[in-house]
This record gives sequence, structure tokens and C-alpha cells, in this order.
Amino acid sequence: MLFFDPLVVRVRIAKRARSITIGLTAAFCITLAAGFTTRVLAQDPETPTVKTDAVKTGNKSAPAKKTTKPPTKNKKGKDSVDKSVEKKVILVFPIDTRGGNSDYIRDTLTDEIKARLTDRYDIASYTASLPAIRRALSEQSIRSSDADAPYNSPVKTKQLTGLTGYSYAIVSSIDDYTYDENKKQISMAISIALYDMSGAKAVSHSAAEETTAAAPTADSAAISIAAKKLIDKLIAELLDPPKETPKEGTKEGNKEAPVTAPAK
Repeated sequence: MLFFDPLVVRVRIAKRARSITIGLTAAFCITLAAGFTTRVLAQDPETPTVKTDAVKTGNKSAPAKKTTKPPTKNKKGKDSVDKSVEKKVILVFPIDTRGGNSDYIRDTLTDEIKARLTDRYDIASYTASLPAIRRALSEQSIRSSDADAPYNSPVKTKQLTGLTGYSYAIVSSIDDYTYDENKKQISMAISIALYDMSGAKAVSHSAAEETTAAAPTADSAAISIAAKKLIDKLIAELLDPPKETPKEGTKEGNKEAPVTAPAK
């Protein structure tokens, strides 16, 4: 029979247990380290790059060159520029009429003038009920007749425009209005004046035209159509006046081409 010393057996068991404990501890530590490394790589998988504001030149650091962003291009390849320009505001007075049937087309012609100006101006309509005009009437700086039609007086136009605070105004009037019952036609003459008071001195430009058109009755739509065509022509003449051609006998018209000396 084999006999084992109990003391020797206990010592061997203790050594084996210590070895197992050390092995388990080492395995746990390795597993923990591997898990930590995995979490770090998952949060920042790429190695960060360090950006510097200088470019090394030899042993010195020179400032980095600044890059300028090129201007944006439009569809035509040109630099896009904000060309939005604020429109000027123009005060439009109701057209002066001669009474009778001419009153029939007053509102129509005033609206036509406004429509033809909208490409160049923002429109403000004159009425005697404007706050500035009512204040001037209450202060008796102007009379009621000064605030009402007719408006074709340059003095009145400038005064009322100045009170309202605008720098541009347009006034118009039907200077002649005759309906021929026998010929079934209308004859009319209209004048328009554009005032510019934006500078130190007021400047005005005016245009006048007359027309004759067939009209079955004195209040037919044909009269409004003819009048609107006349308005369109006058507004076009005021906004885009034709360039004057130098007349013969003037310095501009008699200019000669410079004479070149013959080559020697």
C-alpha cells in the first residue's frame, strides 16, 4: 500500500490552487485590456491629423498662405453680382379732365399711367386725404382749393409733392376732348409732366399728343382704348426720350474728320 503524507498533500494542493488563481487573474486582465482597446478604436477609428497654421521652411516656420474663395459663377459663366436696386417712389396725381364725358375715362387713364410706371417706380397715389395734406389743411398752411384738382399748375404740384415728402411726381391732363356725333369719332389731346425734385433745383419734362379715333358712342370702349394708346406713347417719350440728331449749321453737326499729315 502507498502512504501519503497529509502535509505534503496539502502543500501540493495549495500550490496548484495558487497557479490556477494566477492564471485566471492574468486571463481576466488580458480580456479587460482587449475590451478597452476595442472601445477606443470604435470611438475614433482614424488617427487624428494635426493641422498647423505654418509651413516649415528650413528651421523656421513661415505663415501659411491664405486661399481666397473664387467668386461664384452664374449659368453664363460670369461672376454673380447682386444687382437689386431700390426703386424710386413717384407720386401720381389723378388726371385732370375737362368735365362732361371726359370724366368717364379719368380713372381708366390714371390707372394706365400707374401701370406704365411700375417698371421704373414704386407708385404712390395722391389724394387730399393723405396724412401730410390733412395736417397742412388743419394748420391752414394750404387752402382746400390747393389740395384738390386741377393739379396741372407747376407751383401746386411742387408744393403738394414737397408736403408729402416725395421727390418725384407726375401730373397729366386732358387738354381737349371732343366727340363728333355725325362722324362718330373722338378727338382728344393729353399732356403729361414728370417732376424730379431730388436735387437742389426741381426739373420737369413734359410731353403732349393728340389723336382722333372712331367711336360709335360718346361713352364707348373705343374711346378708352384710344386714350390708353395715347398715354402709352407719352409715357414712353418721357421715360426714354429719343436722342436728338445734331442739326446742320451747329458745331456738332459741322464737325469734320481730323486731317492727317501726309507721310514723308
